[in-house]
Amino acid sequence: LYTHNFPLQIVSEIGVPFSLFLLGILLVNRRRLLQTRGGDRSLYISILAMMVVYNLIDIGLYFFSAGIICVIALSQLYRSSRSYVTVKLGFLMIAVVIYGSLAISDSDVAEANIDLNQGRVADARKSFDRSLGFNPFNFSAYLGRAISDPAGLQTDSARNDIQRSLKLFPQYASGLFYHSLIDFRNGYLLSALYHAGAAFHKHRLSKQYRNWYEF
Repeated sequence: LYTHNFPLQIVSEIGVPFSLFLLGILLVNRRRLLQTRGGDRSLYISILAMMVVYNLIDIGLYFFSAGIICVIALSQLYRSSRSYVTVKLGFLMIAVVIYGSLAISDSDVAEANIDLNQGRVADARKSFDRSLGFNPFNFSAYLGRAISDPAGLQTDSARNDIQRSLKLFPQYASGLFYHSLIDFRNGYLLSALYHAGAAFHKHRLSKQYRNWYEF
């Protein structure tokens, strides 16, 4: 996804809650913006203003050099005492670790899906396992691990992974579809029909879900 707009790009990648958290940090500390006086303050505000305007039509802050300039300008505008800086850095490091873990987990899922589509099932399963190591709440990784099970969907571990996926995201269309397949193979026809219908209603454009539901 490339939105040509930095705020929208951030929201699309890290989600609305975490984006609001980052915005809240700036708003809570907005009074410290007034503590920088003189020509330096005008210089740093001008730098940030230019970057904000430019990043409304592109995602320039993703480049390392632009990001460093932005961090330097913000650090000069939001000056704080050493103890307060230590606290903020602690929260920032926690946020960085969480965001980094989520990003790596999603990257592993994307890599695993490519391996799965190209028939490298063993490599895909390793990537799904690695993804869950970074983010044990990644519902798509649980489903992918179930699909990549060498024994198919017949094993207890595969069924458990699909159930975990749906516990984390009950409206997950792919999870509902594969849950329906498992129910059908085990003779639970009413449950299979229910989950097939739920998958189809969540993703009506899917021909696969439609055919399975009508079958």
